Parts: sequence; C-alpha cells; structure tokens
Amino acid sequence: MTPDRMRIEGPVVRLRLPIVGRTWLATSHESCAELLKNSQDFARAPVKAGSRTQERILKVLPRTLGLLASNMLGHDDPEHRRLRAQVDDAFQRRTIAVLDSKSR
Repeated sequence: MTPDRMRIEGPVVRLRLPIVGRTWLATSHESCAELLKNSQDFARAPVKAGSRTQERILKVLPRTLGLLASNMLGHDDPEHRRLRAQVDDAFQRRTIAVLDSKSR
C-alpha cells in the first residue's frame, strides 16, 4: 500500500507487513500522538497487546539491531516514562513542534 493510499484510507489503516503480519499503522502525526497517549485503550508493548512476534524477532537479531529495535516506543509506563525522561532534554517538545510546522 502506498503512502498516498494510506492517507486516503484514514488516520489509522490495517495492513500486512513482512515478518510482522497484520498490524495497524497510524498515518499522521495527530493519529500517532493520540495512539501513544491513550494508554487505556492501547498498549505500546507488543506482549501486552497479545503479540509475541517482536519478542521472537528480537531473540534472533544481532545484538546491535536488537538494541535499535528495542526502544521506548515499545514500552508502557512506567518504563516508557523513565526512558522518556532520559531523552526529553535532547528532544524538547518545542523543537519537535518547530520541525513539524516546517514540514507542512
């Protein structure tokens, strides 16, 4: 599915990715922000969402790739909050907002 087609279908689309299988993909900044902030309805950690695929993939990846694949986006609170606090100064929200406004 092309990026243009995904945007036409809506802010969240269902698709099939190689290795991962069927998944949902947020297609806009707003939909990503909503999904990441809504911890009541959505889990960041694949295991909490009922998937063991990522866990299996991480076991067979070389260590360097595994470290890159295991980031704060794949963790729920309190671990996500702890990791976010460590990088928040480097990626201040106002800086991201400026970059986002320039990309529109």
